Amino acid sequence: MQLSIDKDRKTLLYLLAIGNTIAFSAWTVMLNNFAVERAAFTGDQIGVLQSLREVPGFLAFTVVLVMLFIRQQNLAILSLLLLGVGADTMTPNRLIAALLRAPVDLLWNGGIGTYVKARSESHAEVGDRANDAARIDAGELRCRVVGEGGNLGLTQLGRIEYAARGGRINSDAIDNSAGVDCSDHEVNIKILLGAAAAAGEITSGARDELLAEMTGEVAALVLRDNYLQSQAITAAQARAAASLDGDARLIRALERRGVLDRAVEYLPDEEEIAERRGEGRGLTRPEIAVLLSYAKMVLYRDLLASPLPDDPYLAADLRRYFPRPLRKRHARHIESHRLRREIIATFEANSIVNRTGPSFVSDIASGRTTVATVPSDPLEGKAHPASRTTVPDVRRPGKTFASPMKFETNCVLGVE
Repeated sequence: MQLSIDKDRKTLLYLLAIGNTIAFSAWTVMLNNFAVERAAFTGDQIGVLQSLREVPGFLAFTVVLVMLFIRQQNLAILSLLLLGVGADTMTPNRLIAALLRAPVDLLWNGGIGTYVKARSESHAEVGDRANDAARIDAGELRCRVVGEGGNLGLTQLGRIEYAARGGRINSDAIDNSAGVDCSDHEVNIKILLGAAAAAGEITSGARDELLAEMTGEVAALVLRDNYLQSQAITAAQARAAASLDGDARLIRALERRGVLDRAVEYLPDEEEIAERRGEGRGLTRPEIAVLLSYAKMVLYRDLLASPLPDDPYLAADLRRYFPRPLRKRHARHIESHRLRREIIATFEANSIVNRTGPSFVSDIASGRTTVATVPSDPLEGKAHPASRTTVPDVRRPGKTFASPMKFETNCVLGVE
């Protein structure tokens, strides 16, 4: 049956090729007659016209040739050759492993399964038997960047090994944080609109229209949050060696509070920290991503337990969290939102850690770092929210940056 279908296809292609030739010849005769008799073309103009008229025919011939002689299997073999894996028959697991080793800019992982481990780990330690045959070591990756759309596409030790070789990778939690952020906005917006509906200020139909209207701005708010978070990791990575002692102090402080087990999170022990200090190395990007997440979680809890979220000065940050249409139409429900304190604490924790790095607040609280505008107890002051609006440009005395993001990158990456 398959042979008959292939034969019919070839016959059709041959007929199309013949028909195209006849039609093209007829068109050529008519075009020449028109050019000479009606348009009075010169010899040079006819020459140009004849050159241009060959282009469609050449393209048609090329398409027919490709369809006749380059089969799907040959294209697959060509792809494998470009990946540098040869053209022999491959099992699905071997093909997956070959794709993981491909010399590409970005390897994007999605779905379920752990496909990359550290060389020091066994497949049994990974705990994903279904993908043992496809899994590779981090040292075999040839991509420049890894993005994890799925959970645990690489083991944490695999990420650290890859990053230590110069690869760029965060953690799966960081790469998936926009989804969590979007869900948080959705829930908080629906709580607000639920209060507005209960007060008779909005109908269900108007609510649905408003949600659709705010889609783009919610996406922009979420993307900005995650832009700043990724930027914070990049800034911390650029100063990793200089910040190692501060990061080590934060790790010890979190352990004393019982919120962190460095062995579980694969953060370096004291011996490894001393070794890195001697070699002029700091934490890798995946380790910084973990530490930054813990710093935000702990600061959020401390802020929530303090009176700071009740300070009227921070009402502006609460409003800034929501899209503009809600600020204009339902401002009073923003002020009375039942998760008002939690939203403010989250906003401030993200803002502080993104702008200052994982260990800054811990060092301020312990008295190891002093900044003129930061009070001795950062949880009872408003220095950070106030200073965000007037950040000095160290390159231009007397001037300020209009964009906090520009300030952070320039000062942390370019000014020591």
